[in-house]
Amino acid sequence: MHPSHNMKASHVGRSGFTLVELMIASGVAMVVLAAFANGFIQQRRTHHQKNLEQELQQNVRTAMTFLQRDLRYAGSGMVMGTESAPKWFASVGWLPKDMNTVPWVVDGGVRGTDELYLIGIAGEPIGHLSEDVWEGSWELPLTLRQDTLLPYQPRFGDVLLIAGLEAVLVESVLSLGRVQVTRDFSTPNAGVHLIYPEGTQIHQFNVIRYWVQEVYGVPSLLREDSRFTYASDEDRVVADGIEHFKVTRNGNFFEIELRGRSRKTAPGRGHSDSLIRYEITSANHLRNPNPRLSIQGWPSDLLIEGWEYEDDSGDGDGTGDGDGTGDGGGTEIVYEEVNDPKRKIRGPKGNQGQGNN
Repeated sequence: MHPSHNMKASHVGRSGFTLVELMIASGVAMVVLAAFANGFIQQRRTHHQKNLEQELQQNVRTAMTFLQRDLRYAGSGMVMGTESAPKWFASVGWLPKDMNTVPWVVDGGVRGTDELYLIGIAGEPIGHLSEDVWEGSWELPLTLRQDTLLPYQPRFGDVLLIAGLEAVLVESVLSLGRVQVTRDFSTPNAGVHLIYPEGTQIHQFNVIRYWVQEVYGVPSLLREDSRFTYASDEDRVVADGIEHFKVTRNGNFFEIELRGRSRKTAPGRGHSDSLIRYEITSANHLRNPNPRLSIQGWPSDLLIEGWEYEDDSGDGDGTGDGDGTGDGGGTEIVYEEVNDPKRKIRGPKGNQGQGNN
């Protein structure tokens, strides 16, 4: 046999793969590709699910942050008898008519969601008095701040707090810097109780409510502030995906329970359990557990910085004969000019009296 012929035949016999080898190689490649594809899909599902969980947790925590902040200021600055809250804030149409405590919770039942109502002041003053205001006056001259995000615009029905001492109701707006007020919601033009110097700070009360409602098919926690006007419920949304809101009071502690659900289904879950849910609770201590909603008469412990107060209750010892009144003294608030210059004012008869029963 010719040597070159044998070498050629041997070379031809070793070239290419057999059908069995190709089938085995293809099978291995398919297994590897399937494993890679499955891992990639699982990774995408896990990533998508993690994003849904993070978004949901962020929404629930954001809602809780708003609630905790507003609870912190509930009752702040209130100098008005909680029994009159709906009358003081009559311009707030959604305030419960039977509200007699702050905060106020409307129970949604075992399966329903609650509603929470708060009253108080928060943040910086809206401005200050541009002139002295005397006892009995029912006009407030105001210098309003313009360095805030939303400068205050006076409106009928606003409730203002003067010097942290006395609440007044805006009866009419004379101009941007002057309003007519009353301290008695049943008596228009009932002037202020005290004397306030120029520069006295003015705050505005706000009424806030929280509740759960579907907005465009998505359950959401809504927040409404009486100071603002809203174009739609979408503007009231604090956080979407909130489906459960419960408030439980235990003395001065408020426990808040929030449960949210994802807006989209989580991949890889069954159709009947396709939503992710997340729940948190928070215990909050009230800073202002006993707010007062109205001044009754002339208070004996009110002081304004820059003013001097003197009591003229007659016998000088501030004691009465059992009915809590002094034996003499003035019956009206008076003032005197002095050199510093400060003014002295005194309360009505028997202001400091202590009854000896």
